[in-house]
Amino acid sequence: RDRGGKDRLSVGVKFLTLTERMKSIMGQYLVQFSNVQSIDDLRTQGFWPASIANAVNFSFLTTEAEYAEVLKLRKRAHDKDKNLNEDVRVEDMGDMHDTSSRIIIGSHLGKMVCTARVHFNSADEPLEHEAFVTWPEELPPRGQIIEIGRLALDPKYRHGDLLQGLFEYIAATCVHDRSYVVMSCLEKMVQFFEKLGFQDTGLRYEGSIFKDTAFILIGDAKSAMVGKNVSPIYWNLIWKRVSSYMLESRVIEVHGLDRIRVTVYKMLSPIASALASYRQWRLKKGPPHDSKK
Repeated sequence: RDRGGKDRLSVGVKFLTLTERMKSIMGQYLVQFSNVQSIDDLRTQGFWPASIANAVNFSFLTTEAEYAEVLKLRKRAHDKDKNLNEDVRVEDMGDMHDTSSRIIIGSHLGKMVCTARVHFNSADEPLEHEAFVTWPEELPPRGQIIEIGRLALDPKYRHGDLLQGLFEYIAATCVHDRSYVVMSCLEKMVQFFEKLGFQDTGLRYEGSIFKDTAFILIGDAKSAMVGKNVSPIYWNLIWKRVSSYMLESRVIEVHGLDRIRVTVYKMLSPIASALASYRQWRLKKGPPHDSKK
């Protein structure tokens, strides 16, 4: 066919049969290189990409326009979970802690699909959570803690590895001199985060905009990197890649039992991958349920 004085050959392909693996590969290509605006739209048509995180660009917030989108995303995510009080507005999703925190955003094709904020306290600066609870002396001091807050995933981009990608970015860019991570979540998510190495502090509070009780968790990120207090399956799914990066860059080092544990956990990687594939297969059998995982 002649176009602009040049002959071009157009080739079309028709698939007579599409296997699940072929659909997954095509879904991965589409989510990374097409203009698809919703992972759920792809899934509805049977194309389940193996990774959402690989198609997302993670960075730190830099503009007021991006911050406006962060507030909208927070509201959209919590509206989906139905855990906001009825009179909460978009502008209520921000507070004074945003101004002194690093706000992480993840974008897919220019659309913001996930966010979290990370705060580094000084030794004499109260934690964000101290607006609601008294921080026990037996827990790590403020100067050794990173606080993660306002985590939100776009409802149309859940049920994949987006949360994994967000945690990997936080660990790779924020966990260096400090090891302890404090965050809060709803009760239904406590068990999930415990599998990642977090522990329930026993502290509870109710925020001004949220109607559900928040559970305060704490984790030792560097210990999690070497598998301490972490399920071997979840270590492979969440921490394996960032652990390798931190070991190569010597942010952390492994010796003795830690080295043995990491080696054994890596040997279980095929089982973790199989379980992740099984979980995805189960999701394909029915509509996604409401969850942040």
